[in-house]
Amino acid sequence: AHPPPSMAFAKNEYLSEHRLPEMLDDLLGKMLVVRPPRPLMFMINECSIAEQDRRRETAGMEEGLSGFPDLKGCNNHMAHCLTEAIYRELWNLCTPYGGTLDDAIQIGIDVKDHVFDSACGVAATDAKTYDIFKPLMSLVIARQHPGITPNFRHEVALANTLDIPESYPTPPYLEACKGFYVTGVRSLQDTPFPYKIHRKERRILTAAVRQALQRQTVVRGTCSEGGDITNQRPFADFPPCDSDNVMECIEDWIRHPPTLDTEHDRKLNIRRDWPDGRLVWESENDGCPITVWANMHEHLHLRACGDYKRFVHTVTKVLLLGQALEQELKKFDCAIESNEELGAVVSNPACLGTGFTFGVVMRLDKLIRHRWFDKLLSALKLTAHPLQQIVGKPYFGTTLSDAPAGNPTFSASTEFITHDRPVYVAVETTLTMGVTVREVVRATTVAVEQMSELEELLQRGQTIDSSIEKMT
Repeated sequence: AHPPPSMAFAKNEYLSEHRLPEMLDDLLGKMLVVRPPRPLMFMINECSIAEQDRRRETAGMEEGLSGFPDLKGCNNHMAHCLTEAIYRELWNLCTPYGGTLDDAIQIGIDVKDHVFDSACGVAATDAKTYDIFKPLMSLVIARQHPGITPNFRHEVALANTLDIPESYPTPPYLEACKGFYVTGVRSLQDTPFPYKIHRKERRILTAAVRQALQRQTVVRGTCSEGGDITNQRPFADFPPCDSDNVMECIEDWIRHPPTLDTEHDRKLNIRRDWPDGRLVWESENDGCPITVWANMHEHLHLRACGDYKRFVHTVTKVLLLGQALEQELKKFDCAIESNEELGAVVSNPACLGTGFTFGVVMRLDKLIRHRWFDKLLSALKLTAHPLQQIVGKPYFGTTLSDAPAGNPTFSASTEFITHDRPVYVAVETTLTMGVTVREVVRATTVAVEQMSELEELLQRGQTIDSSIEKMT
């Protein structure tokens, strides 16, 4: 008699649930190849090994899940992207330099509040972090750099970016523009990023950077190393910004090494062995100072500032300096880490792509108080920070609001709006990936022109609602 259909279904379900047909087929196949003299004992040993493997796999999955971080209160891209499934898949992997998933995400767990230079919530330990932990890193990058053109190929050498024209047309009204700043980062191949690098490797890299700076002929400057850079200026010591010393504030911020004592820096342990193996190089550059830092937050950090009228000229000079450093460092087997998919590969995903940030400090007394200022920033692909939030302590209760999916906005408290005081804002482009340096510089100058014109209209008592609507 045949078994009832319900019993037959239960047998098949049992066999499928435990994958017994596949296991027996595999076991018989091995026996035919090995032809053991004691087949039964061979089968018992093979089943025992399979059971041990199953237990290890189960234990690993449970351990991975038990290590999933508490992301409550974490306001960054990592916290939005990391799932239990991704964590279980990646938790026990590591890079060639020992970097783990927990190393990469720890900064986003420790620094819960939105900070404009660490909104990604991850910090790569080395270049391989982006490959080995790609299921998470690709999601973070997509949120930080929305709208990237598919299959875009980044320029992997600064030599290909030096087609920037000497100047762009500027509107007659530029009273709003008080100055500019440029920051660029680069990392070196086959080396952990600064917060994971060993002191011996750090010293070797610093020595190579020092010699490269001495050999380049783009602009002359002087180096400070070791104890000479311990006199960095704490943020609290910067003077308050007013109409008379805006450029002084910008230059102080650009030229002085960071205190490396913010919560972000402490969590990354960037100050360890300070100042061993660090370097600061400075050039006056005819009134537009250029500074190079080595082994601070990244292997190389180029910074410059000056009067906005010399913006494009100084940007070109910085790019030429970066190109010269790339060429000289190759002579010491220290090539720049980059690829066509990510562009400049550095520890902060926000700086991937061009690796450069271009900012203009503007006085926007009227525009900053307009109800659609946030909408304007999003339309122009800009982010705005109070200048004193960058170079000193925040003022008038001004804060940078949380930035969802790469669309930073600027919010001002009631206290800020009601005070009739000059408002200096550092306006930056949010474009780094999927664009060229030329396109970013062009976008910056166009955005500055448009914001200057809107501020002028408001100063004259005219409405700008229709103008903003056209931009958005």
